[in-house]
Amino acid sequence: MFELSDTDLRRLVHYVIQHRGPDLCRSDFTEHVLNLFEDIPGLELLSSQTNLDYLNILWSLYRDYLDRNR
Repeated sequence: MFELSDTDLRRLVHYVIQHRGPDLCRSDFTEHVLNLFEDIPGLELLSSQTNLDYLNILWSLYRDYLDRNR
């Protein structure tokens, strides 16, 4: 099974912030991340549950990053 490391997750969050900004609502964030998953080899094959798990982790990291950098 394909797994993302903590470093991978943080890089994805930084990518989202750089390309979509720090003011995304949850639904826009989710849409953007799912689009990224389709473009990254290995991630397009993840189960719906795994996608949801990663989305929750990424959203938490996104919010934490924004809270620390305001």
